[in-house]
Amino acid sequence: MQIALHIGAHCTDEDRLLKCLLMNKEILSDVGTAVPGPGRYRRLLRETIQTLNGAAPAPDAREVLLDAIVEEDDVDRIIISHESFICVPARIFDGGQLYSQLEFKLSGLRSLFPQDQIEIFLGIRNPATLIADMLGKLEPEQRGSLLGGIDPASIRWSDMIARVQAVLPNAKITAWSNEESPLLWGEIMRKMGGLEPHDPLVETDYMLSKIMLREGTRRFRAFIADNPPKSEAHLRRNMVAFLDKYARAELIDIEQPVELAHWNEAYVQHLTDAYEADITVIEQMQGIDFIAP
Repeated sequence: MQIALHIGAHCTDEDRLLKCLLMNKEILSDVGTAVPGPGRYRRLLRETIQTLNGAAPAPDAREVLLDAIVEEDDVDRIIISHESFICVPARIFDGGQLYSQLEFKLSGLRSLFPQDQIEIFLGIRNPATLIADMLGKLEPEQRGSLLGGIDPASIRWSDMIARVQAVLPNAKITAWSNEESPLLWGEIMRKMGGLEPHDPLVETDYMLSKIMLREGTRRFRAFIADNPPKSEAHLRRNMVAFLDKYARAELIDIEQPVELAHWNEAYVQHLTDAYEADITVIEQMQGIDFIAP
């Protein structure tokens, strides 16, 4: 069994990826991929791993879990998506480390599915905008402790991915930059579903439509219908062309929370430069499939 686990990160797609995959549930079922509703596994997996607390599960734990999670027969692949699988939003920097509970949660998952092929899917995001967005989503009393003493300039997604590899050395890891996800949406969906590059799916332009004016979306879809792209690169060039003309300007900037009033333009650029350098590191890591335009 293949288990495609999408672990976020927080403040990236915010369940939109799962929503689009659920819209393709019947299509994916035809190729042996199950997309269970989140209510069937999110609490169940979290509580099971917490209860085990590092102990070995019962011999029949895998079968019990699969029976609870999957409705279909003849399933070869299961998609599980939960941005808070590792931890809740307020704890992503606990202990001064990005997702410090990662090892505990992934080790627990590995113990529950010891013979299954686990694949990890992760959207990453510029810490400069991630932290600003996170603070805006937390209650006022939680904001002061969000960073947990971590220096934002030290945040490296490549370090987190290396930690995933250490826990799951045989797992395939697919990552992408959330800032580019509108251009990559169809490819991300197909990779999560275990599909080939040109297999048909619906809502592959879902994220593009969220950042483009309605008129632009209508014109883009009509253009693609009349001029089917010859490749992913050709499709993305068309996306960029329509975005240049129809992008929604109000989505470009994130309001800076008062807690970050001391962040000047130079510091934000410093974080952004570090993030872009980190992406280059990830692209060069062994065993990582980094999706890029």
